[in-house]
Amino acid sequence: VNKDSGTIQYYGLKQKLVKDFVLSDDNGTDASCLAIYQNDLYYADTKDSIIYKVNKNNGKSRSVVRSGINNVLSMRIFDEDMQDGTNACSKERPDGHRCAHLCLPASTQQHICRCAQGFRVDPSDSSICIGEDDILIYSTNEGFNGISVASGKTEVTATTGVMPPISQIGSASKLDFHAVQDLIVWADSDAGTISTIQRDGTNRRLIVEGAEIIQGIAVDWIADNLYWSNPHSDVIEMCRLNNGSDKFVIISQGLDKPGAMAVHPSAGYLFWADTGDVPRIERSGLDGSNRIIIANSSLQFPADLTVDLEEAYIYW
Repeated sequence: VNKDSGTIQYYGLKQKLVKDFVLSDDNGTDASCLAIYQNDLYYADTKDSIIYKVNKNNGKSRSVVRSGINNVLSMRIFDEDMQDGTNACSKERPDGHRCAHLCLPASTQQHICRCAQGFRVDPSDSSICIGEDDILIYSTNEGFNGISVASGKTEVTATTGVMPPISQIGSASKLDFHAVQDLIVWADSDAGTISTIQRDGTNRRLIVEGAEIIQGIAVDWIADNLYWSNPHSDVIEMCRLNNGSDKFVIISQGLDKPGAMAVHPSAGYLFWADTGDVPRIERSGLDGSNRIIIANSSLQFPADLTVDLEEAYIYW
């Protein structure tokens, strides 16, 4: 629609010609927002606050579809019959695509596979997408983002980011990951929930809900278990990572505001920081047994923990 001239223009894909017709209106028109259905062309006139329909070939036989509609921004006809046909990305075709992420029809018979941001095409099989490795993942109020620690590029832009945009994560105060399942796991401390999402932004799932406060989380990637600390009730709990089932309180005694957590699954260790009257770092087995204090002096507020698996150190 050409608003300046008050005309509708259309191009014939077969004839390769541009044609037009004038929208007849003695009082002028301010047409916008087109939609087509069978032999009719629908358009919104923002001046009259009316949706009209006209003959799609010549603009005649105008009639009012609905009046009194202000500021129409966009229109489409929802009709299943208008979206039939196949192309090179049709899954119903015998040679249909098997692209892991995006399928782009290059012609009627050929397609190209592309991967989402943070993934690359497998050189040996273009239908497979491989996630970038060695990523520093961090959360902000806007969502998750990632920096490649291997490439040395620290500036995150639309072209250099190593993760697709993942937003609406609430207050993601703590996060962890499961590399084999390609999962990001995070706790929303305000909502008292723990959720997971695939690194490509799909399959978001709520795993834990109804917790008063969640101050720390840790993923056992070998046993597929999830641990979290609740400083409100002074307990450490766990469940199955895949679906949140089999919840169990593994430690309920002798805790004073348990917070940050970390695990060393192959060694069978669970670490956490207590931030109460006597701040300390503790360690236990992954079942909560054999607790020992590994640090309790010169600590003010141990806010986070991380384990160096290669050198067998824990940092806080």
